[in-house]
Amino acid sequence: CCTSLGCRMGHPSDVHQCSSENHSVIPCTIKSTACSVLSNGRCATNGLCWNSESCQMDATCSISSNQNFDSL
Repeated sequence: CCTSLGCRMGHPSDVHQCSSENHSVIPCTIKSTACSVLSNGRCATNGLCWNSESCQMDATCSISSNQNFDSL
């Protein structure tokens, strides 16, 4: 789901946002640090790389690796 914080699994206020995105023809875009574990991947949240197909754990997306999560 697109929020200013990226992915927040199971967060109550994001449930409405996610259901709205299902009806949109414009795809969600998270403008964050690129990650390499997935093709065209972007860091979605701490330790998680995301692309249009899937999500996968990625250490390059960890906050401790000094990535910029301000734009998530």
